[in-house]
Amino acid sequence: KKYIMGQDDMDIVETEQVASENLDNEKVLAKYRLAAEVANRTIQMLMKELAPNKNVLELCKLGDGFIEKNLKKRYKKSHKGVGFPTCINVNETVCHYSPRNGDQLVLKLNDVVRIDVGVHIDGFIAVAGHTVVMTKETITGEPANALAAAECGLQVAIRLMKPGNKNTDVSRALALVAENYGVNLCEGVLSHQLNRYVIDGSQSIILKPTHEQQVKEFTFKEGEVYSIDVVVSTGPGKLRQTQPTTFIYKRNPNNTYNLKLRSSKQVLKDIAKFQNIAFTLRDLDPKFGLMGVGELRKHGMVDTYPVLCESKGKFVAQCKSTVFLQKKQTVLATSQKMQAYSTDKKVEDQDLQNILKRSLRNKKKKKKK
Repeated sequence: KKYIMGQDDMDIVETEQVASENLDNEKVLAKYRLAAEVANRTIQMLMKELAPNKNVLELCKLGDGFIEKNLKKRYKKSHKGVGFPTCINVNETVCHYSPRNGDQLVLKLNDVVRIDVGVHIDGFIAVAGHTVVMTKETITGEPANALAAAECGLQVAIRLMKPGNKNTDVSRALALVAENYGVNLCEGVLSHQLNRYVIDGSQSIILKPTHEQQVKEFTFKEGEVYSIDVVVSTGPGKLRQTQPTTFIYKRNPNNTYNLKLRSSKQVLKDIAKFQNIAFTLRDLDPKFGLMGVGELRKHGMVDTYPVLCESKGKFVAQCKSTVFLQKKQTVLATSQKMQAYSTDKKVEDQDLQNILKRSLRNKKKKKKK
């Protein structure tokens, strides 16, 4: 067998034929299911670990270590482990916070924490993300509206992610959800098809289309796997890069360059083990990692995942899940129950009400006479 890495996926090419890497392959399905199971367990473990004065860096390391430990005795001959670095995103920091060693950020009572994890087995990736408010009190007011909107948005989205439906159906419905709950969808958030060793496949669902950012319309097909990332805010929903340092990178195999710096050549060698899986600055040599990755970044040899933030003081809720489009039904493979909240908002729109009444099971195709 040999590997051929392209823009959207990494295929196993065998002597006679290319094996299916979709859910119709039982071996592939089993790997996706286990990856999703471990992602769920990692989120649950980290939720229990959240407490005032807990160091964010240590929580990120704990999540990554938990994933590795839970996969150690499974698929022993396979490449496996962290599918996306564990991120602990606090308050206005919305995504991609998995800091370098030495970071001193700690949690406080009433912090809003978004946990984001990824797991892979043989490059088959499952992702999960969940929002926790660090309080034992029932959440009310605008924060409750945001939690309700994220939770409702996820349920609406998965009922529209059926073979034959389009990604634009999902985006339009999510806009209605945000309107019903009086919150804003966050701009720049994409939910991608998950292919082998590809967390950001070319088919994507845009959370909030704008004049500057659109995606190509496509039709969902049986056997596909997607992430669905619903991120809503009580603020404007315009996420910005405020951190000077990017912590998470991923090799872009389409770009090559004759690197000049010794540090860059070493980093390129060190990250080969990740193949097309994202990594953090913590995974690099502390002496030359940051400098080395800088040259790779300059010449497009790595993609970046910058830390993005909402306006200070605004409440951001996220529900992120992995979705299987199987033959009989759409399966929500990763998700967690929200903590207690109370809101006077509800779904008023009749179209949304009808969508929420739909089953996740697919309609049986009529047999031709």
